[in-house]
Amino acid sequence: GGCAPRGREDVHETVRAKYRIWATTPEGHFPYVTGAEGARALGYGEDLLAAVPEPVLRRFAGVGNPYSVHRPAPGARVLDVGCGSGTDAFVAAHLVGPQGAVLGLDLTEEMLDAPREALDASPVPWLSFVEGAARTRPVVVVLSDLHWADDAVLGLSGPLLDRASRRPF
Repeated sequence: GGCAPRGREDVHETVRAKYRIWATTPEGHFPYVTGAEGARALGYGEDLLAAVPEPVLRRFAGVGNPYSVHRPAPGARVLDVGCGSGTDAFVAAHLVGPQGAVLGLDLTEEMLDAPREALDASPVPWLSFVEGAARTRPVVVVLSDLHWADDAVLGLSGPLLDRASRRPF
């Protein structure tokens, strides 16, 4: 007898439970390098990392670098689905500037604590973070020029992001 999730909400709750644990520090929870060292290993340049507050960057546990494929233009609207610690959202906010807008969306409220605290300390009015499942917030996809998500997020999100992920960066 296993404890396999029975439905989408069960899967979401399993993911939330794991990320609540990882929200404070990803160190030792992933089979790859995390934090600033992990970001550098993925090709994030110092010019991009300089835009990310240290408490946010310390929690980075990404598996890809969307900026190696495309950088949003000034004034763009960006949706970062499964934003986690907020590293990519802070980088995007730096790139789009005050004429743009960036929304970080994450399934787990605890993952958003560090980026929200960083925004409280150094406000970036065109950057915000919201908790929720991507499939329950279709309007944010419609309002974005650019959005990205990792494969795990796409698997959890269903048809909405299956369609959205086909849009080019």
